[in-house]
Amino acid sequence: PPPPAPPTPTRPPPTSGHALENLSPPPPPRVAPTPPAAVIAPAGNTGLEPTMTSFFQALNIATKITKGTVDILNEKQVVTTGEKVDNSTATLLAKLKIFPFFYRMEVKSMWDRGVVFDAADLSVTETVVEQLLINGIQNIAALSLGAGIPTEASLPIAVTDAFKTVSYTHLTLPTKRIV
Repeated sequence: PPPPAPPTPTRPPPTSGHALENLSPPPPPRVAPTPPAAVIAPAGNTGLEPTMTSFFQALNIATKITKGTVDILNEKQVVTTGEKVDNSTATLLAKLKIFPFFYRMEVKSMWDRGVVFDAADLSVTETVVEQLLINGIQNIAALSLGAGIPTEASLPIAVTDAFKTVSYTHLTLPTKRIV
């Protein structure tokens, strides 16, 4: 019997590299870690009860009470990049549902049916594959036209060129004289 055929490399769906990003919810704010970016408390209604104003006062955030909820008057930077988060800031961020931290797995490579794909292979979209195929077909057509070898890719171009040649050289239009 003939030996089994080697596995054919198949590209995984384009979303497989980004699936983990969608599955990892942001963790709640914690005391001590430094966030990767500055954290800003946005101006507007917080939805918190007026009893929570002490958290805002501790962080020097101007507030007012409107219709039974606390409103932040001005946007305020609560934590700067590289600054550790203290207990009151972490509690306030949790109440405001602001999640400055994110943890996720980073995909380096993926194994599928005996073939290892790099992370760059996982980010290939259908438009990239389509453009690569179009470029390949154009290269085949140019090579076969240059070599004078008809192929499926060069046939439409060759027929078009032949039609142009015939129509320009062998076709004469009758002319009428108007007196």
